[in-house]
Amino acid sequence: MDEGNKNSIGNNVARAIVAALDWNSTPDARKAAIKAGDIRVLANTSFRLVKKDWSSEILLHAFKMLQHLVRFRWEEVGPLEHRNFANATFELMSEIADTCEEWALKSQTAALVAEIVRREFLNLWQELLPSLVSLSSKGPVQAELVSMMMRWLPEDITVHNEDLEGDRRRLLFRGLTQSLPEIFPLLYTLCLHLFLEH
Repeated sequence: MDEGNKNSIGNNVARAIVAALDWNSTPDARKAAIKAGDIRVLANTSFRLVKKDWSSEILLHAFKMLQHLVRFRWEEVGPLEHRNFANATFELMSEIADTCEEWALKSQTAALVAEIVRREFLNLWQELLPSLVSLSSKGPVQAELVSMMMRWLPEDITVHNEDLEGDRRRLLFRGLTQSLPEIFPLLYTLCLHLFLEH
């Protein structure tokens, strides 16, 4: 890809991020901005942004863009890309736990993981739970990050979300309820880690 095309892609991603997150943008303008670019390019660029040493503001915008892509454009790609996106996000969660001290960035990472679990619940939750347990046992910072994710997930059920209605809400609620025997020990471990930290 030549330099002109790279600059054009970068400009498109930057415009999409600005429009999607600008408080003055209308909801329609935000959705149009997110729909404007190729989802793969937007996702790849956003993942690269969150892994670079950018300012916190840019990192937060990139996280928000990833969340928007999962929420509004998830159906545009197939199961393999869903899996790759989920794997990249969990790797990112592990990296953030090891390197980041900013609460806002950790919170946005946890929110992104929760958003993906919500979209791919049956296919992902049972597979992800052991990894979350393993990550949380590494230390208090990792436990905090997993705690944040566990907070975001049920909030998507209890707080009204227009894109999580009917069968999908019931499916997520039933899956979490069935996972309580695994979730309660995890919550106990998380509380223990956080208590020992303080």
